Amino acid sequence: MKRRNFVKTAGGILALGPASSLAASIGPSIGNVHVKPDGASQPSTIRVKDDHIVIESSTLSAVIRNGFLVTLKSKATGENYIGSFDDTRYSALDIIYPGPESVEFSEKNFRSITLKQVSDQRAEIIFHSWHGDGVVAVYADDSTGDLIVEPSAYSSRPGVLACRWNMPGIRTDLKIVAPFFQGVSLNLDDPLIRDFRWPWPMYWEAALVILQSSKGGFYVHTQDTRYRYKA
Repeated sequence: MKRRNFVKTAGGILALGPASSLAASIGPSIGNVHVKPDGASQPSTIRVKDDHIVIESSTLSAVIRNGFLVTLKSKATGENYIGSFDDTRYSALDIIYPGPESVEFSEKNFRSITLKQVSDQRAEIIFHSWHGDGVVAVYADDSTGDLIVEPSAYSSRPGVLACRWNMPGIRTDLKIVAPFFQGVSLNLDDPLIRDFRWPWPMYWEAALVILQSSKGGFYVHTQDTRYRYKA
């Protein structure tokens, strides 16, 4: 298999959308939540501008810069769920090996990033690094307004277990509503969940998490039909 083809097909999918009714979202269909905007759906737009990508859908506005989600704003409430952070302290994309060992696609590993406009509704973030290459595809679901992020990675070193797209900067005042211990609603700094990675399906019992504010919030869920292990 060609290197580029492997990179394109190796990833899972992450979808983000505003949760306008959190109580209604947590029901029997917790693993398949879609909160649709009022009225007819409208086409999303994805635009590459200099060093960042601007996303507009029927439910949200978002900006991705240097591979990081730096803005996620609800069109229903006007809230931005991402705060400021120093992106030099983090890596947008990691390769994970057994152990677990994580290898960063960061500047200290001679990383370069290229943005590619694929179409009016799709863009790609292309990583080149000492340790491997990666592609993060960005597009949207017009029927729900969700932002879909599809990370993938390649390395010539054998034993790659997974790749990880990181989201630093989530507002610390948000509550996490998640299927841990059959369901929790906790502050993000609660000792029960702080500094712990929750693997699915052992501890993370459904591939969904909600970040709740006083006005609404957003959810993150995966669309994985192959049921790969994840965290």
